[in-house]
Amino acid sequence: MIVASASRIAAALLLVAATAVRADAVSDWFEFAGAVYDAGHAQDAPFEVDVYLSGTRAALAMFEAADSVDRKYVSFLHVEPAAHDASVPVAVATAAHDVLLAAFPAQKAMIEDRYALALAEERDGRAKDAGIAAGHAAAAAAVHAGGLDPAASLAPYWPQGRPGQWLATTATVLDPHDAAMKPWFMASASAFRPGPPVALDSARWVKDVDEVRRLGGKDSRERSAADTVLARFWAAADPTSAFRAVASQPGRSLVRNARFYAMLALANDDTGVAVVDAKLHYGFWRPIQAIRAGGGNPAIAADPTWEPLLKTPLHPEYPCGHCIYAATNAAVIDAEGAPKAGLPFTSSKLPGVTVTVATTADYVRQDSFSRIAGGVHFRSTAEVSEAMGRAIATNTLARFARPL
Repeated sequence: MIVASASRIAAALLLVAATAVRADAVSDWFEFAGAVYDAGHAQDAPFEVDVYLSGTRAALAMFEAADSVDRKYVSFLHVEPAAHDASVPVAVATAAHDVLLAAFPAQKAMIEDRYALALAEERDGRAKDAGIAAGHAAAAAAVHAGGLDPAASLAPYWPQGRPGQWLATTATVLDPHDAAMKPWFMASASAFRPGPPVALDSARWVKDVDEVRRLGGKDSRERSAADTVLARFWAAADPTSAFRAVASQPGRSLVRNARFYAMLALANDDTGVAVVDAKLHYGFWRPIQAIRAGGGNPAIAADPTWEPLLKTPLHPEYPCGHCIYAATNAAVIDAEGAPKAGLPFTSSKLPGVTVTVATTADYVRQDSFSRIAGGVHFRSTAEVSEAMGRAIATNTLARFARPL
């Protein structure tokens, strides 16, 4: 019988630990990119393309860096193959470092400290040097990818009313740049624009308004205590831990994880453009307006004092952004394979609380219902929005980095 020494066991455990950390380097840098953005982006700062696209460009750079070494997919940015023995973790770290530093020079100390720790995990030598070179090349290709559509209007959105009619003087939170970005894979911002909202003279409209009035009111007696909490939770839910759960599944490589995060970023960018385009095109009213005014239908009784559970977002109702983003993320996760243990989510509204959903279908269903229970969206809007999100994700999956 062979008895392993304590030192050999310790060395083996250290090797396993190091491999586990390094195998999720893409997740680490993806999350770090979010921290850099939060630290370097003031809420009232003027729009900057490099800042706006920093997360997507970092994800793209990490994918191109990993794929240039471990060639498994078609390069999106036409990056040349790197040395086959280059360190993929170093390539990923270097690519993210370069993109983030270009977008946030004021956060140099924060970025350089994180990069120094990443480089320290790789011993000096050819693999490390080749990884650095691969990362630089990928970042150079990604740092200027995407941008504003020169044909798009940057005029601020303002609701239209008849002459003499009072309108709110607080501008919408929708920045004109949101609809002016060049789509990554959509033919245009309106390529996935849905048909019009449900007709005000339809039975479906009466049903939708009644549901939100009953379940989404601030003082609703029909909404459960759990749904009240979940409405607040999902309003500010963070899917980062869910993404990491997907990336951390056994057998996944760094290049596959890099592709996963890049697909999420690109699909969400296109989703954002499509959402704003449709919202501004239709300008559909929110539940608070419809319910207080009687919904434009004689079958609906006006309720002038009704208030929603959640604060009504300062932009049009149709389509539902939360619903679309959830459906987009779910479709990308489905293509990768969701973890059997479920998908964990956190929320800034409930610090320290994690909500784990069993499937992507549960994720989409809970997120969409929370907008109804919160009193800010209609069910028909949620259904249309979910289909829209799945379609945009499917378009991204079909066009980005196909396997070789």
